[in-house]
Amino acid sequence: MAGFLDIGITALLANQRALTTTSQNIANVNTPGYSRQRVEFATHPPQFVGVGFLGNGVQITDITRVYDQFQYDQIRSSTTAFNQQDTLFRFSSQVDNLLANQDSGLQPVLNGMFSGIQDLANNPASIASRDVMLSSANDLTARLQILYDRLTGIHNSVSAEVTSAVNEVNSLAKGIADLNNTIVTTSGNSSGEANDLLDQRDELISRLSSLVAVDTVEQSDGTVNVYIGNGQALVSGIDHQTLTTMRDEYDPSRLNVGFSFGGSTVDISKQLTGGKLGGLLQFRSQVLDSSFNQLGRVAVGLTTTMNNQHQLGIDLNGNPGGLLFNDLSTTLSFANANNNAATDVVYSATVTDAGILQASDYELSFDGANYSLTRLSDSTVVGSAASIAALSTSVSGTEGFSLGLSSGATVNAGDRFLISPVHNAAGNAAVAITDPRNIAAAAPILAQAGSLGPNSTAAIAPGTVTSGPPTDPNLTQTVTITFTGSGTFDVTGTGTGNPTGVAYTSGGDISFNGWTTQISGTPEAGDVFTIQVNSNPAGDNRNALAMGAIQDLSALENNTLTIQEAFGRLVSSTGAQTRSAEFGAEAQSVLLEQAINDRQSTSGVNLDEEAANILRFQQAYQASSQIISISNSLFDSILNALR
Repeated sequence: MAGFLDIGITALLANQRALTTTSQNIANVNTPGYSRQRVEFATHPPQFVGVGFLGNGVQITDITRVYDQFQYDQIRSSTTAFNQQDTLFRFSSQVDNLLANQDSGLQPVLNGMFSGIQDLANNPASIASRDVMLSSANDLTARLQILYDRLTGIHNSVSAEVTSAVNEVNSLAKGIADLNNTIVTTSGNSSGEANDLLDQRDELISRLSSLVAVDTVEQSDGTVNVYIGNGQALVSGIDHQTLTTMRDEYDPSRLNVGFSFGGSTVDISKQLTGGKLGGLLQFRSQVLDSSFNQLGRVAVGLTTTMNNQHQLGIDLNGNPGGLLFNDLSTTLSFANANNNAATDVVYSATVTDAGILQASDYELSFDGANYSLTRLSDSTVVGSAASIAALSTSVSGTEGFSLGLSSGATVNAGDRFLISPVHNAAGNAAVAITDPRNIAAAAPILAQAGSLGPNSTAAIAPGTVTSGPPTDPNLTQTVTITFTGSGTFDVTGTGTGNPTGVAYTSGGDISFNGWTTQISGTPEAGDVFTIQVNSNPAGDNRNALAMGAIQDLSALENNTLTIQEAFGRLVSSTGAQTRSAEFGAEAQSVLLEQAINDRQSTSGVNLDEEAANILRFQQAYQASSQIISISNSLFDSILNALR
């Protein structure tokens, strides 16, 4: 009877534990990361009874979790990729919406300013037209500042989210290390695995992978090491390291991610990929920095080109045209925070040719013998020389800016500096004049006919200024063109001598002293034309027309793009990056959902299946209790017979 009773008891206990495990599965059907558990049954070792082996009941060998490592790895990698693309799209769309908006973008105010210039050209003496032109210029610079401020606000949001993500990474790393410790302790006291603890740890690692790409290595003691970046051990067994935010070595307002280990902190921002952190850092380096620089280049190109032309004219009072916009051509460099403590130099960069400016920052480094300048947008070394002056000469014609020493004298080997010719330019844009009479709409010279022969059909264009300010002595000197025949003329009063016998071509350019004009038709010998100081600027619109023509002038990108086309390229490139991130997020979302479904089909709790198991184990439990009950009845019958 003892064997009969023992078999019933083992069956009762085994099925009771199976019912408990099934109940645990049902209870955790909605628990994130929970893996379905399964009871493993096995017979007790049989007993030899002479004629054969007699069974001794059932035992539970293990309670396993239904788990597929490959499926879990797929979820983790898809989580990392999706969160990076989703974060990149979320922030890129903010920049895209800002720049591409038909009302708040730059295009409307650009059109407005050139429309104001055209109105001024139609009415150069009108104060009202000058007010409109000045107001439209102020609208343009205000919009540039607004766009710059909005981009700065997005930059600050990125920094805030980097800080939040770093704090969350540290919290998860601590949780993983604590679970490692608990798992080691629990596993050391039993032969089975702590299934629920393993699920909890996997869930924390999965949440960590949504923040940054991770690699894991399981150790022989059951702990898991977690690595980020280029192999930095975030979790090692029961220990964990911490991430921190640190100021950029050039820009204190820019927060990078540091890895703290052994009392020191190393910037690992460029090594981190994947997850929310990877998306934030990718957005900042590939979209936001580029937007700052491209917008700044538009601001520099526009204001520099307009200023250059404005300074070639004279205002309503006959005075030389000054700066129409604030001068954005000069900027300071930023010393690296890790430079030698004795270094005190400050460098400056001055735009020399806006037409060839690149939308990029540069790094200037000194190795003790030579200076080297690297364009950071494509990591190209654009120049190297033993002195700043020599380096400036070599890069001015290729990069569009020169380098100079603003102050200080001591530079040391290993020192580095950030040169930002255009990064902050849009934020500094402003109109330089307030009096509408100071708008230089007129040209400082006027070409006109003197005495012409009775049969002459020659006519001269008013002329345009091509170089030099209006105060240039050459421009203030009267030049006379006298025809010696229908095909030649003599010139007097030029700054380069008095050419004679100059060949005449109808409509061809005639250029002296920084101006250009054209004579057309058939002149006679003795025809005289003069080019002299313009004494009546009120009715002259030539410089206004020249400023208006800048709208169609290829002034940027190696003189291949107009100002509006350059801004349009910024809008289109940002839009393309946004669409790419959106498509990437959508694709990764599908892959993540598929990976989750695959895992759910293997490791997830199926309530129908568990309900069936409940009935199966309940029936087995009841049958086992009947075995015990029958065994008890038989035992009582034997006792009664013996009495």
